[in-house]
Amino acid sequence: MGSTDFESLHAELIGRVCEYLDEAHPASLLAFSQADKRCYAIASGLLFRTIKFTISNGQQLAQDVRKWETILSRESGFRHVRRLILHCATEDTKQRPEGYLSLDPCERHEDDSGLRSCWDLYNSYQFLYPNFSESSLMKHGWEAVVGLLKQCSGLADVFYACPVQFPPCLLHTLHANLPRCRLHDYTFHLNLDEEPIDPREMALATSPCLYSVGGLNLAAERVAWDLARYQAVRMKEAHVLLPGGEEIDLDEGDRDPRWAGGEMLARKPLETFHLIRPTFPETPLSFNTVSWAVHGNFFALRVLKLDLVVTNLDDLPGAKEFPALETLVFACARATRMEYWKTLLTFLHDLPRLTTLQIKDWARSVSFVPGLNSHLRYLDFSTHLHLFGETMKDDHIHQLADACPDLEELLIEIRRSRGSANEVSLYRALGRLRRLQNLTLRLDASPPGLDSTVEFFDPNGELISHGTTIEPWFDADDAKTVDGPLRPYRQGHIYDALVNSAIDPGLTRSIFDVINNAKIALGRAVLPLERLKVYASRGEMFQPAGRWSPRTPVLLPFLAALQSRWLVERDVRDDARDVLHVTELGRKSRLDHSSCQAKYLQDSRDEYLFKDLFDMWQRVWPCEEGASLPWESWKSLPLDLQVKDAAPEI
Repeated sequence: MGSTDFESLHAELIGRVCEYLDEAHPASLLAFSQADKRCYAIASGLLFRTIKFTISNGQQLAQDVRKWETILSRESGFRHVRRLILHCATEDTKQRPEGYLSLDPCERHEDDSGLRSCWDLYNSYQFLYPNFSESSLMKHGWEAVVGLLKQCSGLADVFYACPVQFPPCLLHTLHANLPRCRLHDYTFHLNLDEEPIDPREMALATSPCLYSVGGLNLAAERVAWDLARYQAVRMKEAHVLLPGGEEIDLDEGDRDPRWAGGEMLARKPLETFHLIRPTFPETPLSFNTVSWAVHGNFFALRVLKLDLVVTNLDDLPGAKEFPALETLVFACARATRMEYWKTLLTFLHDLPRLTTLQIKDWARSVSFVPGLNSHLRYLDFSTHLHLFGETMKDDHIHQLADACPDLEELLIEIRRSRGSANEVSLYRALGRLRRLQNLTLRLDASPPGLDSTVEFFDPNGELISHGTTIEPWFDADDAKTVDGPLRPYRQGHIYDALVNSAIDPGLTRSIFDVINNAKIALGRAVLPLERLKVYASRGEMFQPAGRWSPRTPVLLPFLAALQSRWLVERDVRDDARDVLHVTELGRKSRLDHSSCQAKYLQDSRDEYLFKDLFDMWQRVWPCEEGASLPWESWKSLPLDLQVKDAAPEI
């Protein structure tokens, strides 16, 4: 299209193109805005939609506000501002670039149904800087923000994540000038130790602008929770904590005597509920606790995130009680009863509007096929990471295309098997997903478990009755049992762990091609694969044969070199859609880690196991002349593409 033709296009049509770029490729939108004045005028509505302030102190905040006021005044941009983000600086955020390109998708868009929300970005800030006080912000910093608020007549949301209470001057401005603006307070805490309750805190807890709260401890801050859920007229979202070991008295009265005389409004049904347990222990939790927190009303709930293990599903309501639920995050218990999995599978399958699902710690021995929901567009499915030797079922992968035809984004585990025909068949099965555009593969390189076939004594004199299988592809050297802490594993198992952990750009590109070619074979009405992330893990998960020392430290220097993370992206230009860009993710941190492991390797050259491991490495990747360390020369083994498809193992 020539420049004359482009200039003749209606601004509304170009604006829709800009909205697509804002979602699909923000850098292109920014480049478009710099083409000429007309382009800038059209794109500015999106560039100015979100303003974000990373706060270090009051003086810096006031300066940043003045800079934005100058820009918005010059470009008549105040009317475009919809979202204002105020969060305190951390050592990490101080190094990040500012401006439009620094914004996360959840900061740019109003859709809150994704797995990653603003709460996920800011939930830990309140704990990082205990010296971050009201005085460090200084009054004139907040006064500058007040002036900005008064000029942004179209402001719809304020996100606040600083470890001090939301400033009363800002709350007053919202009430007076922006009564319809929604306040998302991610450090919502009330000081209820003093009586009577501070009027400023009462004003916040009962504010008609308060839309979502975050950081409350359900067990320790019951009164603050009750105040917000009864008195805040518009509150629809809650991100609350339930630390391990603490319980909630569900029979305790909901009214606190200090505010019982006030008017009690009807409980508002929540649309988003996020329950977090920041500590690791898996203490028993019944779904009844979730029911209590959302007032027993699930009908309005669109987003439910349970980042803690629900160990008891006896009180789980039927799927019909969740008619609006679109997004679900669920962490599974290490249940031994099959009834637990049957209940959960039925619930997941029957949810009528579920489009986004994240399942954590699924049992590898239980098929996930009965839980597949035909409405899913986004699926993140992972299994228990810390169990040894449990076989991973892959029947759900072969049935995804039929059960979930609308999947657009997928994060899933695949068992590595040295690039075998069966492994390739799994990639081809993913290629049958017609609408799949974004794919993340977590490749499982863990060795098999032990079986009770061999008896021997460990170094502590303990009798061990475990052995390992000899795989069909093992040769005579592979079948030899390894001496030392990895016994009774065989050389072939270590060989497999190395080969299955080795991910290089060539293998990553080959996986992309297999999936993409399977898509092409489907014919028309197929969306191309746009993005593929690949990484391998768990190669060190050799099952201990006894109660003695861990097995893996001597393996880590070798695995650290192999377990890189790769991204393949299709070029966004219309005239270069077949061009693929392959990038290593986190390269600096991987090299730093490898450097630390190199020192360990040099200090461990006399260990009895190191020579055996080095010899096994040499069998796969002989060191090139002049290489000082074994990981300086290696490459992934190619995929077995000779067989078009292997029969699925169901």
